Amino acid sequence: VYATPRQTNSINDGPSNEKVENLQSICLFKTPDAKGIPYRIPAIATNKKGHLIALSDYRYCGADIGFGQIDIVGRISEDNGKTWSEQFDVAKGNGIAKDHACGYGDAALVADRKKNEILLMCCTGNVTYWNSKRNNPLRVARLYSHDGGKTWTKPEDITEEIYSLFDKRSDNGLDKLFIGSGKICQSSKIKNGKYFRLYAALCTGKGNYVIYSDDFGKKWQVLGDVNQSPAPKGDEPKCEELPDGSVLLS
Repeated sequence: VYATPRQTNSINDGPSNEKVENLQSICLFKTPDAKGIPYRIPAIATNKKGHLIALSDYRYCGADIGFGQIDIVGRISEDNGKTWSEQFDVAKGNGIAKDHACGYGDAALVADRKKNEILLMCCTGNVTYWNSKRNNPLRVARLYSHDGGKTWTKPEDITEEIYSLFDKRSDNGLDKLFIGSGKICQSSKIKNGKYFRLYAALCTGKGNYVIYSDDFGKKWQVLGDVNQSPAPKGDEPKCEELPDGSVLLS
């Protein structure tokens, strides 16, 4: 997993004073070889202080959630990506079969623009997405950092809170879901209370949806009709707010 910092140098050559950008990639998370423990599924955010927080799965099991131990690890840069901290654990799986804390992965990340708070939503458990059932589902965990990404709260299992949003569907709800990894979008238009609204893309066995939160991830609601997916055949979704406040689901 690589990051590319942007460094701008001025060239005093004529009245235009042109600027040239020198781009140099830095390897943040490196899998040593085909037999090494692989890194997968990166996420990145910028906290209120301008520091970068980069996360990645560290897959001891070599595969997705449901196959064994997976950790989420992180590194921080305080100089716009030129240098990075040593790797540290954010959420560590225990590798115990059938345990809800067996593994953590597929991080979805957002840093609040006004407060020094970061929200991380991720998959957890020991059931694969394809084998997930309502009575034994692929699970959902939530973590917070209150110091810009250096330390994190213990993973909180909120599986029932997310699945129950769809229990009133006409077909009795959903068997499987996960929040699209990478980025959770924070609105620049809508603010109810202390926080600007969050939008997260949701992959389910019955299409993609967008869920939203007005209290920085403590409670979530479905954007639109729970019975009508905006992308009935979608997979691995992302979402973004457009300049006019519309929500784009990809």
